[in-house]
Amino acid sequence: MPVIKSSADLRNNYNGFSEMCHSYDELKIKFELYTEIEKRFKRH
Repeated sequence: MPVIKSSADLRNNYNGFSEMCHSYDELKIKFELYTEIEKRFKRH
């Protein structure tokens, strides 16, 4: 789900947003790996 914040929040809390974006990417990659593994098991 998208997170909408004001530009002032971004400016004042840049490190927090940076961490959030990096963790989101990691979660997305983990989810994609999970779904790929799940597909492989369902084929067998």
